[in-house]
Amino acid sequence: MALQDLALSVREMSPGTYSWVILQGTGEQGTFTNYSEFETSEFTHPSYSDALVAGFSRLRALGGRDGPRWLGPAVNLLPTRRAPDGPARQGVR
Repeated sequence: MALQDLALSVREMSPGTYSWVILQGTGEQGTFTNYSEFETSEFTHPSYSDALVAGFSRLRALGGRDGPRWLGPAVNLLPTRRAPDGPARQGVR
């Protein structure tokens, strides 16, 4: 089973309000690795470090001790949900 290409980022939603996002590598080859949103936090956090710790906790839960490994190509374990005014996005709550 291949190790999945996941990354964690923290975004400032508004001053003093932070959210984490887990990104998944698209597999496209180029100068820079391309990522798409895999999962976003359900709640906001009062600090960057709080959001980072919460996001890391979720990222670790996805893979356990050996990292995120799933059979076949990258798999999104979350249902796809359509934003009210936008395209379908995976992992949005």
